[in-house]
Amino acid sequence: MFIPKSFLKSLIVFSMALASSLSFAQTKDVDSDLGPLPQLDNDVAFKGSCRSSVCGDQYRDDINFANIHKKPVAGGRISSHYGWRIHPIAQTQRMHTGIDYAVPIGTAVKAAQHGKVVFAGYQGGYGNLLVIKHNSTYRTVYAHLDKFKAKVGDWVNQGDVVAYSGNTGLSTGPHLHYEIRKNGLSLNPLTGKSSSEHLLVLNDTSSPQIKNARVSRQSNGRVRTILK
Repeated sequence: MFIPKSFLKSLIVFSMALASSLSFAQTKDVDSDLGPLPQLDNDVAFKGSCRSSVCGDQYRDDINFANIHKKPVAGGRISSHYGWRIHPIAQTQRMHTGIDYAVPIGTAVKAAQHGKVVFAGYQGGYGNLLVIKHNSTYRTVYAHLDKFKAKVGDWVNQGDVVAYSGNTGLSTGPHLHYEIRKNGLSLNPLTGKSSSEHLLVLNDTSSPQIKNARVSRQSNGRVRTILK
């Protein structure tokens, strides 16, 4: 059967575009570094308007990136930044959707803002994971924990101890993995930029490559790839 070259060319272009769009889709809510987040509650109803610093069992409607704490542990250093990196265990290029704070096991982990604990349990590469829902827009994620202090359903205030750091899950040493999520998308906890701004492009061999990327060596000797 004769197939026109123009049709084949169009098919190839379409296939490459589809592959590129799928690669981009994977970066919009990227969890490839530690695995997927669990399915969380979808309640978005507010019990009235609450803007007080202590709201009890209500979501606060004035919470935004600016007033969410960027470091939920005392002391420690950043051992791995947000962005594309060479995964220290898998040794493949993956998206790191949060910040790692190197702290000893048992360090108190504090709630970054007022909210409701919607998950506290073991979750794949995240190990012991706790998720706080602050309102219908923002959640914070705390991973590789040793022990939980708060449980699902608890309402917590900013600064409350909710867990203790550990070395569970896909981890090379004691640390806290911390994420800020806005409408499901991970944000850089230091800048507020979204992972949706990270775009994968395809080279001639159709293998994913990073556009506008640079490589840096971290203080622990690991090499990571991040976008400009």
